[in-house]
Amino acid sequence: MEVQAVPVDTIRVSDRIRADLGDLTDLQQSMATRGLINPVTVTADRRLIAGERRLESAKRLGWTSIDAQVWKPADGMDLLDVEAEENLCRKQLTEGEAELYRQRRMRMQQDAARERQGTRTDLPSGNLPEGRGNAADKASERTGYTRRTLDKVQDVRETACDENEADEVREEAQRQHDALMAGTQNATAAQAAVRRRRRQVKLNAPLMPGARLESFEPTMPDKTLTRRLLDAIKTGRGLAAMAVEIEGCNLDLDNQTIKSLQAHLRAENKERSQLIGALGRVLDTKKG
Repeated sequence: MEVQAVPVDTIRVSDRIRADLGDLTDLQQSMATRGLINPVTVTADRRLIAGERRLESAKRLGWTSIDAQVWKPADGMDLLDVEAEENLCRKQLTEGEAELYRQRRMRMQQDAARERQGTRTDLPSGNLPEGRGNAADKASERTGYTRRTLDKVQDVRETACDENEADEVREEAQRQHDALMAGTQNATAAQAAVRRRRRQVKLNAPLMPGARLESFEPTMPDKTLTRRLLDAIKTGRGLAAMAVEIEGCNLDLDNQTIKSLQAHLRAENKERSQLIGALGRVLDTKKG
């Protein structure tokens, strides 16, 4: 690939997977002191492929040009994969960004399949060479997340855009999706929060004459959720997210076990409070 100095204001940044560039302070300092160690990568028509953080840092430093490798991708999917790999090597994609990548890659695969189908006579009309499920699995693997996780993100995103949903539900879904894009929420908790808001809206809706209140409790206990709850309590990790997730759910636990778990958590909190107090007194002694 050829490296050349490219005017900063001619490089186009559009339709990127990454939503949050993160803290650029250290990168800016490095570029100001040592210059650009690794050139950015652009297409022949100046579309950015890799190096958005470096490009943004250059703009903030007032640079008018930047070294860039001019690269010719084989196709749109090749370009998309390079962008994802460049991000994955430096900063893990958030679950929201990963789902965006998956959707774009699947659309490109479907478009490519339709083009191939148009030149073949051995495929029935409307039959794409690769099924949606298999394509979703492969696209998910490239992000480092499971298909199940990204399906939850997709559910939240689609709920935010669904005009048949109540405004309160769509607003909650949009808040959760924004958090997923920023990496401040996980897919399981986000989906649970949206479903909980949907249940609340339905329960608060006025009943029409003759209508009966619908039961929103799951018919069967969720054994997988129960196991994850017990693991969270045992390790002391992810407790806040788990609190959101189990709200309104039917756990595979009897009442006595649930009460025992509550007692265990209360005792643990008391011990934590005692330890926090003791550490505070140690600090006070050191100050004295």
